[in-house]
Amino acid sequence: MVGTTTTSTLLSRKALPLASVPVSPTLDLGGGEYDAWVERLVQDALGVVGSMNRWRLSTSHQKDTVQTYTLPCHHSGRDAQPSTPEGSRPALQVHKDELWAGRRSLHFIPRVRRASLTGGVDIGEAEGEEEELERNGGGLFEAFEEGLLRRHTEHEKQYIESLKDVERVGVVREGEAEVWKMVYSMPSPLSPRTFVELVIAKELPPIPGKLPPGFHTNHLPRPCRQFMVISLPIDDRNSSLPSPPYSAETGSPGSSTPPSPGSGIATPDSVVSPTTPGTSRPSTNGRASTSTSTSGGKNKTVRARYVSVEWVREVDLQLAGFEHGEIDGGPRVVRGIEWIMATSSSAGGNVPQAVTNMSLPSKITEDVPAFLAWVAKKSPQLGKIESKKL
Repeated sequence: MVGTTTTSTLLSRKALPLASVPVSPTLDLGGGEYDAWVERLVQDALGVVGSMNRWRLSTSHQKDTVQTYTLPCHHSGRDAQPSTPEGSRPALQVHKDELWAGRRSLHFIPRVRRASLTGGVDIGEAEGEEEELERNGGGLFEAFEEGLLRRHTEHEKQYIESLKDVERVGVVREGEAEVWKMVYSMPSPLSPRTFVELVIAKELPPIPGKLPPGFHTNHLPRPCRQFMVISLPIDDRNSSLPSPPYSAETGSPGSSTPPSPGSGIATPDSVVSPTTPGTSRPSTNGRASTSTSTSGGKNKTVRARYVSVEWVREVDLQLAGFEHGEIDGGPRVVRGIEWIMATSSSAGGNVPQAVTNMSLPSKITEDVPAFLAWVAKKSPQLGKIESKKL
């Protein structure tokens, strides 16, 4: 079991006062205080994802391609060094009264399709280009980067069925740290849940590549690119941020009119009217899900909270002989993706915390096939994306 400390960690499902986030008075935000604050947050997040292999092993899902873990409330035990990238071993810091659930999955393109290569080259050049693309992952990291790192919340609405409405309501640093309001549907008779989250999408420095044991190559292992997305619940009462320079509904440049007073954000334990009514759908993300109840003919939502960390990095994966369509039967190494996610959430309202804790590990796995299907539809040139059994 993992030993933990709660020293001044920001990773908690308790709402963070918006006033405590370093913010510049203009859209040209940032500076030393902001950068130091984000770096501290990233180190805390690395401590969480890096320690997951020492959490309580839960069940595997999605045909054994997604492994889940839990870090129970009031956990105890000896301090453990998390297995984070070389040179970075931050301590695990989470609140002991909050259960965390996590998942891990590995993804790759088994063989780069020649149809995706540039036309007009001879077969020798095509094979060389194919090998180069395969060593580079066939463009899979770029697809994850486009889908999860960039416009993270807007893209979530396109593949998470229960996410019914998103609205960008504030900016800390354009494209990197933004405040989003999200409305999730819940099963009847429960009301939809509204979350207000500070979403931080951060590209991290590459880490050294490492081949599986027993493999040798004429090439040095390439550095592994990585990025992280951190979501923190925000207490936005009596606070304000610069309004976004574009409409989050359209995702295009447009209205810069600030939201009118009271139009916006639900406050803890309050009930508000969502922009778009939810419908009765099962949860697909475990953060708090699902459908509208009505009162007086008006749709209402309940404020809920979650904290989450998503860590995506390149890894070199070993494929067994005759696995995934191989014809020579020999093991080989491909550049793939490791996707780790950890979260703690509270659905609010009348939903007991124990019920949320019990369902969380299985619910968070459902985003994995949904996102992969979205990527495959958006980028068919990648070919088949596979997930390695764990």
